[in-house]
Amino acid sequence: SNMESTACSQETNPSPKNTNQKEIHIPTTFTLEDNVYDAIKMTKGTDLKFSFLTEGRLMLPSIKVVTINQLATKYSELHPKCMHIGIDDCLNDSHRFLLHRQEVGDAAISKKCIPVARQYLKFGALASNRPAAWKIALGLDGHPPDISHAEYSKKSLPPFLQNVLTRDIDNIKDDFTYFLFKETIESALTSFYYDSWIGQKSVTPNVNLIESQLLGGTSICLIPPCCLLDFRGLINYMAPLSFVYNNVEDFHAVSRILYTRFWCRLSAISSLPGMVLHLCKLFENLLAHSSFDLFSHMLSLGVKPLDIAFPWLHSAFARCLEVEQVLLLWDRIIGFGDLDLLPILATSVFLFRAESILNAKTETEIQVLLSDISQMKVVPLLQAFLFSESLLI
Repeated sequence: SNMESTACSQETNPSPKNTNQKEIHIPTTFTLEDNVYDAIKMTKGTDLKFSFLTEGRLMLPSIKVVTINQLATKYSELHPKCMHIGIDDCLNDSHRFLLHRQEVGDAAISKKCIPVARQYLKFGALASNRPAAWKIALGLDGHPPDISHAEYSKKSLPPFLQNVLTRDIDNIKDDFTYFLFKETIESALTSFYYDSWIGQKSVTPNVNLIESQLLGGTSICLIPPCCLLDFRGLINYMAPLSFVYNNVEDFHAVSRILYTRFWCRLSAISSLPGMVLHLCKLFENLLAHSSFDLFSHMLSLGVKPLDIAFPWLHSAFARCLEVEQVLLLWDRIIGFGDLDLLPILATSVFLFRAESILNAKTETEIQVLLSDISQMKVVPLLQAFLFSESLLI
């Protein structure tokens, strides 16, 4: 299609910082027992003078977010008039479309051009094209990691970190979706913890490693070389990749690029665009503006929408949806180069269940209604929200 004929040019940072907006960082001391949402709540009473959860909302006046109309323009390639993997391939007569997407994918991969690969991913990738398309779109094709996965995986974690890793792995040990890949994922996690490149290349502000002095003056690091402060739940970002890469070198290379470019933003308490505070504010604005009746009804029952949506946002929907739907969502995140699709999808889930939520009489009923979204489909939900005539002004 014409939308996918993109000139090959020098790739730029997919999410440049807005130099006109003053950056704010929360002066909070984190421990490994904190989680990101708790940290956001701890902003109340800091020097930033945030009014947190005013009438159930995360009110951060200094954070400016885009409107629904602006999002519809930004994600114009998602319009239903364009054919997409994730919806059009599910129709009865989809054989010709699938052949076309295979040809488009093969052509994009053969060009080995970042913008072309990203444009292809905006419309969804076939499973056979996804491994190569992701590597090219992320700038990895022809650029092997500066240190081998094998070198990291041979390292043994100290007991403290091994316990963290074990608890993370326990989250999938009984999940029939991932149990065949348990050893591969565990090896990838170990490599990730020891990869200092992650701390150096992360788009979020660098942190200083916390150290402790042993008797005799020996210094030990309580946070691994990857510099993650909140690394519980890291498996959410790793596990879906086991369905894309069976080569551990590619698995490690792609996982660290995805984290440093995208997922680290979901744990960075900063007011910059694309960070978790910005995404939370965008979600609440979208939901309140698209259905204030729904928003106010939930608040009247003591339910804060962000309490329900935050785990979806923070995990990039990795443990909420079927794996193929997660990968279709991540196709678009890599293609468009930002995370605004997460609050858009979260808002659309609420609207999809709006009638049932409005009929709910208790907090428990609402929790049950939104406790399982595993059967929802990503592309139809994104299209329904972004291009609904009732929402566009």
